[in-house]
Amino acid sequence: MWTSHENYIKVVRDVWELPSDKQGVRKFIEKIQHLKRKLKHWNISHFGNIFVELQKAEAEVKNKERDFELTGSVQAKIDLSEATTNHKVLINREEMYWKQKRFLR
Repeated sequence: MWTSHENYIKVVRDVWELPSDKQGVRKFIEKIQHLKRKLKHWNISHFGNIFVELQKAEAEVKNKERDFELTGSVQAKIDLSEATTNHKVLINREEMYWKQKRFLR
């Protein structure tokens, strides 16, 4: 999921290019540890909790469907379309999450 984000390479590069007073393997380990902390923070700030976001998106789609059924307005249709698109994006993220999780085992 991270690798598909437009800023992923920049985040990795910025961390990797930080100066270090260590040499060899110790320098490598320090960079990996720093990268791990940075990616963990970046993950939370950019992706959040996939499952919570997906539940919110599902509720939003239901609300927009109800609004469209009640009003039938063009704006309600646009809002429903946007909510549905967001929901599909989050479903794709969830699928990617589970695929990545499967490879870690």
